[in-house]
Amino acid sequence: SWTPYAEAITDTHLHLLLGWKSWLPIKSVTWNLKRLLGMSLSQHVDLTGCRWFSRGCDRTRIHDHDHFTHLMETYLPRHAEGNTGLFWRNPNY
Repeated sequence: SWTPYAEAITDTHLHLLLGWKSWLPIKSVTWNLKRLLGMSLSQHVDLTGCRWFSRGCDRTRIHDHDHFTHLMETYLPRHAEGNTGLFWRNPNY
């Protein structure tokens, strides 16, 4: 299972900060996540056959606690500044 730590969304892109405990290839995680989110979006708007996400993505691994803190407290929240996007943080972290 995946643990969502934070999400930042703008009108052009999406950042997800996720964690998981078992060994999973990152390409498998991103493929499955895009598939599940795309299916959910298609059901929500009753539209099938639409590609919701790009083929590529940034699969940068979190290097250490300082990197994680920077993403949670600085980088991702900036996406919501000026009402241009949304930011959500897991209240347990």
